[in-house]
Amino acid sequence: MNETRWFIAFAMSACTAALPAHAEAQRNSVLPVDEATRDPEFFIFRARLQRAVASRDTAAIMRVVSPGILNSFGGNGGRKEFRERWNIANPDSSGLWDVLGFVLALGGQFDGDTSFYAPYTFRSTPIDGFEALIVLGRNVMLRGGPDSSSPAIDSLSFEAVTKWREKSGT
Repeated sequence: MNETRWFIAFAMSACTAALPAHAEAQRNSVLPVDEATRDPEFFIFRARLQRAVASRDTAAIMRVVSPGILNSFGGNGGRKEFRERWNIANPDSSGLWDVLGFVLALGGQFDGDTSFYAPYTFRSTPIDGFEALIVLGRNVMLRGGPDSSSPAIDSLSFEAVTKWREKSGT
């Protein structure tokens, strides 16, 4: 890959949460986008990375992991910590494949000419990503409680949802 260096920032943890019963929410659109084709060389790099993930090729993954990778908000980072964090020594039980596969499949966005952010939600969320839940589908039912038998109260499509709270008087 020429002189250009690519950085892929990705969320390596799954965020799941249930909204409280009778939630009221502020919503913001977060439509899918994938700009990888903007740079054919990067597109090929990502396709190879996706193949390495699909085949659980730890050697291919470790060839592209930066020596300065940050693996969490704590720790010292680096390749050794990456291997330990993702249990690379035991590829059949590593959570890396599902998480990185999901992140790469969601697409991403460029920031200038040298940075690509994946998933696209990392850069597209119009609000603080640490205070939002992202709906990754069309017409996803928002229910009044945390189970499928609760009444549907709204339908969401590719939205960042924040500021949920109990409605008073219910």
